[in-house]
Amino acid sequence: IIDLDIQDDFGFNSLQINYQVNRPEYLNIEPFISMQKIPGLQKDNLIQTIQTSWSLTDLNLMPDDEVQFYFELTDNDNVSGPKKTNSSMFFARVPSLADLYTETEILENNFIEDLKEELNNVNNLKNELKEIELETLKSDELTWEQKQSINNSIEKVKAELKKLEEISNAIEAVSEQA
Repeated sequence: IIDLDIQDDFGFNSLQINYQVNRPEYLNIEPFISMQKIPGLQKDNLIQTIQTSWSLTDLNLMPDDEVQFYFELTDNDNVSGPKKTNSSMFFARVPSLADLYTETEILENNFIEDLKEELNNVNNLKNELKEIELETLKSDELTWEQKQSINNSIEKVKAELKKLEEISNAIEAVSEQA
């Protein structure tokens, strides 16, 4: 989405986006250079906001491609002649396959660490529940503290199950990305 705020004391004549698509060096392909007029410019309005979309789909971008672009605006100065101004240069890069692999590997490592932590938490809960079970077997009637301990353990188990479900969903999402 392009969202530009523009202003000039004479109004505007044209607005365009100039861009260059650079392919990875190993492909040894010349950059593709082009421009595209941006619709919606009102030539007589001195202050305006331009909102439009620029679809990169037609550029057939591949992993490791880079798009460099800037905006060029020409005013309506009929006194001393129209003037052009250019925005700063912007860069957009499609991640390489190596980048995607590294990102997936980092996510997988994070999941493994999360799973180890959750497994440790589950083991702690298991031990806690065994202790409660032993205490309840020793007495005929549960004390208020024992009941509270059981309720707390049940809540912890529910929380751990929810965390495990979230981790499972995240693993599924990473698997689909890969």
